Amino acid sequence: LNLEGFLNYHTDQASYSPKNVWRDLHAFGYRNDLTRAAGPSTSAPTAPPSAEEPVVPVALPVVNGVARAEPLPITENCRNCLAMITLYEVGMTASEAATRAIAKRVCVGDSPLSSELIHQALGKLLTIACDNTWNHNPINVINDFLRLLLSVEDGLQRERLYEILMQPKAGLAIVICHEKIRPSNCHANEFNKFFLFERYVSFVQELLTVPGVTTCLSSIAEVEQKVLFTRGFLRLIPGYGLTDNEDRMVRNTVVLVEHAGIPEVNGEYHFTDIRFNAGFYTRRGRYMHKDVQFTLYKCSLKNGGFQWFLSITPDGMEPGTSSDLD
Repeated sequence: LNLEGFLNYHTDQASYSPKNVWRDLHAFGYRNDLTRAAGPSTSAPTAPPSAEEPVVPVALPVVNGVARAEPLPITENCRNCLAMITLYEVGMTASEAATRAIAKRVCVGDSPLSSELIHQALGKLLTIACDNTWNHNPINVINDFLRLLLSVEDGLQRERLYEILMQPKAGLAIVICHEKIRPSNCHANEFNKFFLFERYVSFVQELLTVPGVTTCLSSIAEVEQKVLFTRGFLRLIPGYGLTDNEDRMVRNTVVLVEHAGIPEVNGEYHFTDIRFNAGFYTRRGRYMHKDVQFTLYKCSLKNGGFQWFLSITPDGMEPGTSSDLD
């Protein structure tokens, strides 16, 4: 078996079962990025250097105090193949770990290639998302790929995010603004004419799970009105139930209570805090000849539900306890 025959065999294997090829590579100590793990089973005999070929020490670049070898160069033909989003769509379902490693390897520090892949991914995403049915798998694959690009640590996260949001024809923020302001007939249906808008808001929301994206998005929102508009529909804090618009509305609201059965309750209540994804509002007043704090708040019940209360809460205590006078 010569080298050409060996490579042809693995090429045939890869055409119908790439998992077997990766399994064989892993068995011989290769990682997903095709570097080889050190170990007794992966060591290879090394011929001693000859007098004609002296050993020349290679200076490795130092990154964060660790010497790292330069990655292997990518030929032009390979680069053209790796610039097709279809490759990653298939790869993410056939061998996700390997595909992620390949995508990170080819896109690191390569702004034009990243831009080309983002352009293709956004075009496919818009085509699929315009379908009234929810085709989860293709949409999830493309969204996973976009998050993957944003997770590459090469200093281009903001540039890639800008491209994803503001690509002229299919950028996420562009589609959101267009569909919110003027939903088109081809995208709207009789049940929910904003269905594409809602889908795209969820796409951007998923991007925020990548570390650093929320900060980059807020930075872009300072200079791009469409991104600022989009940010208003997002939940910027993990686990927080209010969107940015809802949060601002809650904080800027003044509640006016009138015609209550107890006159002392009437008056303006100002924002104090947020409880159970709702505003918590207070005012100072007098009741039974005493200076007290009136609180208007949402409280959890023992049955798992919620109810609004207007109570007198003792100073220094949280509302919603047995010490309240409801």
